[in-house]
Amino acid sequence: MPSTRLLKRDWQKDHVYLVQFPRAGCLPTVSPFALKVETWLRMTNIPYTNISNQFKIKSSKGQIPFIELNGRHVPDSNFIIDHLIEVFDKKDVDQQLTPMEKSYARALHDLVEGSLLWVLVYQRGRDNKWMATDQGFLPAMTGIRKFAFKHLMCARLRKWYVSIGWTQGIGRNTPDEVMTIAKKDLDALSTILGARKHFFGEKPTTLDCTIFAHLTQFLFCPKGTPDIKGYMEQNTPNLVAMPSTRILKRDWEKDHVYLVQFPRAGCIPSPSPFALKLETWLRMTDVPYTNISNEFTKMSNKGQIPFVEVNGRQVADSNFIIDHLIEVFDKKNVDDRLTPMEKSYARAYHALIEDSLRWVLVYQRGRNSKWLATDEGFLQHLNGVKKFAFKNVFCERIRKKVAAMSFAQGMGRNTPEEVVVLAKKDLDAINMFLGNKKYFFGDKPTTLDCTMFGHLAQFLYTPLVTPEIRTHMEQNTPNLVAFVARMKDAYWPDWEQATKELSLNSKWKP
Repeated sequence: MPSTRLLKRDWQKDHVYLVQFPRAGCLPTVSPFALKVETWLRMTNIPYTNISNQFKIKSSKGQIPFIELNGRHVPDSNFIIDHLIEVFDKKDVDQQLTPMEKSYARALHDLVEGSLLWVLVYQRGRDNKWMATDQGFLPAMTGIRKFAFKHLMCARLRKWYVSIGWTQGIGRNTPDEVMTIAKKDLDALSTILGARKHFFGEKPTTLDCTIFAHLTQFLFCPKGTPDIKGYMEQNTPNLVAMPSTRILKRDWEKDHVYLVQFPRAGCIPSPSPFALKLETWLRMTDVPYTNISNEFTKMSNKGQIPFVEVNGRQVADSNFIIDHLIEVFDKKNVDDRLTPMEKSYARAYHALIEDSLRWVLVYQRGRNSKWLATDEGFLQHLNGVKKFAFKNVFCERIRKKVAAMSFAQGMGRNTPEEVVVLAKKDLDAINMFLGNKKYFFGDKPTTLDCTMFGHLAQFLYTPLVTPEIRTHMEQNTPNLVAFVARMKDAYWPDWEQATKELSLNSKWKP
């Protein structure tokens, strides 16, 4: 970054200046990313000095923390660590890991920073008043600043947490649903750690710094929802039924799923990876279902697509939908054959695809969504004034909304080149895990295979702003390309009919 942005003008060569929030009363920093970076600096014995951001100074990406090093400004905790590894030649920190362990590390990283992180955001969006007490930042303030932070800024900060939580999706859930997500993530981490001292043995790695920084937030900060540790000792609660007044299908059949999703697109059955995942899962498990178009207007009670109606109840969010359908249709055998360790890895790679790689896709569509208003997208469904409005007005509104989501989540703050780097890391990790197997856990597909297919197919069949990602898949991860083709052949023999005739209910079984 230009030197004009530097806070530290009289910097020392090869000395890190870590810009972060002031210390808090309950733990060194309420930012898991700052705690991660500072722990990593200590673990690697890199010289550094903390600089307070005074609650107002942010990075070029609008984030905290950031560093200044040798006259350069570097934002984003993950890119910071990558940069420090190069400058200080710290490749030995993670070099002892095998390619498979590096793949696991990538998945676990995204399980924590792409899934569990948002549980923390949700908590602080519900109650962050503790930040204006001695447990938070109050000791660092005096006079009018103390009054303003306690009575004005704390409420603004809470609203910001609520806003980004809603944009990302976690904020659309009930507290019980959020606790379910947290329990799944924490159980997966606990199983994988096992009896080991650190996640990959006796010596800590970058992953240990990441996990430490996030878990301490739950252990030492006041909670905005019931205690997670207490929740882990209980059974997962039943999903809450949605009000029947919201259902679209009034004359429903018992034990028949009505899947509400976008109309078909011209290049892929659904440009929603969650809808494609869910419909593939329904086909794989042979659960009877009928598609219903949302006609670009109908959304779930959480404001999402897809959702299902089953036995007069609306169930939203693809992950909670699958959990619900497993119970209703007794489909536990889909994933029950997996060992506890395999289930833990399934949870980690689920987070890798839905909480990291998925945002690469959001980034793509936030930069250019014009294809949605062509025959590759939805244009064939429209005519007359609706066609004109969708092409010239609504498509740009969609792009801006998606771009705003991407920026709020963090992916949209990166350059296209940085996003490609992230995508390649995720794809390489997934590729390593799949290896030469037919499916991710052997010869039979599981729910994870449906999740992977729903997302990976988007990169292969829909237009991308950065085609380097598709090229990377074709040249460097051919087994992922073959996996998508295998799933497509097995569960989408009507792919051409669905995309050419735009039929939501084409026959896929003989």
